[in-house]
Amino acid sequence: MARSSSWVLPTLVLLAAQVFGLGLAVPARAEEPDYPSQELLRQLQLDTIGCGRDNSAAVCAQARATADPLLDHPRLSGNCKDALWQIGQEARVVPENSFQRRESLTGVANDVVRFCRQLSQPLRQASPSAPSGNPRSGFGLVPGS
Repeated sequence: MARSSSWVLPTLVLLAAQVFGLGLAVPARAEEPDYPSQELLRQLQLDTIGCGRDNSAAVCAQARATADPLLDHPRLSGNCKDALWQIGQEARVVPENSFQRRESLTGVANDVVRFCRQLSQPLRQASPSAPSGNPRSGFGLVPGS
């Protein structure tokens, strides 16, 4: 039974082109967009809360207009996108601005700031069991003994 090797020739051609600089380039990955700023997320939070409070078309439209493009952002989490989706659905003028509606919009506005903010990388800390000045390996052996 013969193996299919249809991938070998194109791979070798691209590799040779890169090694010998023949100008054939592998398509570069598109740059990911910048993470939404804290100022943008805070403004979205304020607009969403304002929509619940004032029930005005301008503020609700601004909240939806800010949330909608963020739904396609590749680096935002699912929880963040759920909150953005909820803003798009609920941030509309309604005949009766009930307490439940205002509380729901306030809650989702707070979720946006909580779930959509960029998390910083945690700093690595030395483990408390091994002092930092001790040259022991992971097995408790001293080098050179």
